[in-house]
Amino acid sequence: MASSWFERNTVAKMLTNADGDMSKWISIMQDYIAGINTFQDSNAMDKRQIAVGEDAELLKWEMLKTPIPGWEEAIWMPLAVRQMFLELLNPTKILSDNPVGFFYNLNELTKEGRTHTFINNIELHYFEQYGLTQSDVAAVAGSMEYNAIDVQDILDGTDAGTKDYVDLRYPHVVALGTDLLEAYVGQLAVGGTMIITETANYGGLYKSSAIVKHHHLYIPHEWLLAQSNLHVHHMPIDHGYSIVQRVS
Repeated sequence: MASSWFERNTVAKMLTNADGDMSKWISIMQDYIAGINTFQDSNAMDKRQIAVGEDAELLKWEMLKTPIPGWEEAIWMPLAVRQMFLELLNPTKILSDNPVGFFYNLNELTKEGRTHTFINNIELHYFEQYGLTQSDVAAVAGSMEYNAIDVQDILDGTDAGTKDYVDLRYPHVVALGTDLLEAYVGQLAVGGTMIITETANYGGLYKSSAIVKHHHLYIPHEWLLAQSNLHVHHMPIDHGYSIVQRVS
């Protein structure tokens, strides 16, 4: 399964010329990953199986420290998809929960007329401490200006209706209900687009159409589909993309 995934992404990369600098991104990420692992180790994070279970969010930086063959191809796809949407939509007011993806094309961080707002989470801390401090990043984006917003402010409706592009990872949208998802949708201006990645549970959502409504990832999609002011597309590529456009 994993090898076919890698091969599919390898071929896609071969057929793409609108691309970022992958070699520079990998170099940046090696130092980035090392810094994060050092930070986690210094805080005595318990990474034993009994402590973290199957929570990939707690293990991903440890896993990326020693990447397996095919890692580059697996990582390339979500970066390329983000780059594609940025080029096609050319947004000016962006809300993102994971700024490290912008390292793939650093010029996107400093594009004239563009305002970035990042969710104030651990990913922003890593971005500031282990990303912007690197010489390759600082040379392009060291003087960039950006805003930060707390999740609670999102829930409270701060700056609602002002973003033309919202970029989220589904693990950061997970909640007991749909309140957080609804609040993120509320950030969109009319005509704005939201991209949510990792919305297929690494393919688990696609196992059977007969039982898909019982999958936990069906619940947020059901809510999105019920909103008359949203156009929703789900793309079964990589680990799942849900694209939402606010039309009214």
